[in-house]
Amino acid sequence: MPDASPPHRLPLVLLLLLNAGIFIAMMTLGGDVAFVIAMIWAECLVIGLYAIPKTLIVAASGDARKRARRAVAGAVLSIVSLGALVAVVVLLNEGTQMMAREVSAGSQYYGVLVPDMFEPAPWQAWMLIGAMAVSHGSSFVLNFLGRREYETMTLFDPWKWAFVRMIALILAIALGMVLLAGIAKLFRGHVADPDRWWLTVGLGLLLLILRLAADVSSHLLEHGQRLLSRWRLLLRQM
Repeated sequence: MPDASPPHRLPLVLLLLLNAGIFIAMMTLGGDVAFVIAMIWAECLVIGLYAIPKTLIVAASGDARKRARRAVAGAVLSIVSLGALVAVVVLLNEGTQMMAREVSAGSQYYGVLVPDMFEPAPWQAWMLIGAMAVSHGSSFVLNFLGRREYETMTLFDPWKWAFVRMIALILAIALGMVLLAGIAKLFRGHVADPDRWWLTVGLGLLLLILRLAADVSSHLLEHGQRLLSRWRLLLRQM
């Protein structure tokens, strides 16, 4: 039977530390807002990769007589869903990177999956992607496996929640980019001019706050928590 206890707190703690790491990395790269955007898209890919073993475990946990068919269906579903997720992430990353460079002077290009061969991803990016794998891996082990969440899931559920989390992150980026463009117009120029470094830092921090709110909310929903009551409890404990 699935464990009815609340989800483990460690994945949420790691999410907080991950955001702090992204902010520090952004500062080491000269306050580049485009880097924050690229890391958000990279997290979508990490979430999608973890949906594959989740789907196969759900397939293996059903009726023994149907496991072979469920395994094939799960594999096909995973291939199609991951392909769709990768296509969406790559396309949206291109668009948002272009927007970031238009309003933020000095922003570099950070490709997702298809990096510029002449400008390879900085070491900070690879460290953070590793941290994302650990963060989501802790939720996979402690919640999905430890609380036996797979016993109440269908084959579609792992991908449903992967796309829910991606949509939440898309909304966070969209809101952040609208605010970014609005502030750029307000200051009539690039927001990353040397005498406005504080504005760039503030915008990067705003994007991270929006990302964290979207990520934590989708994490709580995925693990069967009532969103408003759980947020209240988390804020009281901080």
